[in-house]
Amino acid sequence: MKIPWYFTCLGIALWLSACQAAAPPAASAPLNYPGDLREPGSFGPNFQWRQRITANWATGTRSFEAVLAKDGNELQLVGLSPMGMPGFVLRLSGRNLQVENNTQQAIPFDPRNVLLDVQRTFFPWFKARGPQAGTRRVQAAEEEVQETWAHGQLVERRFRRLDGKPAGEIVVEYGPWPANADAPSRAKLQNNWFGYSLTIETLEQQRLP
Repeated sequence: MKIPWYFTCLGIALWLSACQAAAPPAASAPLNYPGDLREPGSFGPNFQWRQRITANWATGTRSFEAVLAKDGNELQLVGLSPMGMPGFVLRLSGRNLQVENNTQQAIPFDPRNVLLDVQRTFFPWFKARGPQAGTRRVQAAEEEVQETWAHGQLVERRFRRLDGKPAGEIVVEYGPWPANADAPSRAKLQNNWFGYSLTIETLEQQRLP
């Protein structure tokens, strides 16, 4: 898979380190981030997206650019160093997660957590497109997923653990949606389980064969 866009290792490391430290009193809580990584093939069409991500947590904020690409049953997140050298690759092939790290330093985050946020925000959770307006629910991977639609577009998604552990919800807000787009121009994920938020702007997007 050829990916022409990239982001710095420093930026994403700062974001993901923040996510791990975001939920007092236990900074390691996101290491137990519940959820089931789904196969990338369930997303549908192949794509490449260039995105700007702004992370907010109790003590700070960081912004950086990122790229996400899907090819068949593989999802890939690639990082390059500020000098343009290969940094690291997160590759989900089916349900097999592989991490390549060429930075000569330990990666300061759990790659699985990153991909869980990706799929919660962008992957479809229902077999069919939503209604013109209204709310629908489904249970998957020990969670209840609720979607709200308006004017034929997805405007909100909520995730709640059926056992209440952790308590509360993850809430994703969407919009606006460009015509015939696979991703909204903007999505905001509020993780009330671990106390951080991600605002994701999709700057460029294209479908791949």
